[in-house]
Amino acid sequence: MARHETRHAEALTLAEIFGKRLCEAQELRGMKNEPLARATGIGLRLVQKHRSGSNLPSDENLLRYSRVLDFPVLWFFRDDDEEAAA
Repeated sequence: MARHETRHAEALTLAEIFGKRLCEAQELRGMKNEPLARATGIGLRLVQKHRSGSNLPSDENLLRYSRVLDFPVLWFFRDDDEEAAA
């Protein structure tokens, strides 16, 4: 099996779940990457890494995202795909 085929069968990492939820939160709030970076004080490249799921934010940055996007911290770690499979 190719790597991308096996990835779908595996559980997402915490960073990937966060990235997926961050993208969703931005979409729901209508906030693009650059305004989010400015509002949170997090560098644009780091915001992009968080969105891609390649990097998990620090506690401080997680709180910044939570405040600016107005979602509870735990919301960013809920995996809807996992819940649907249960």
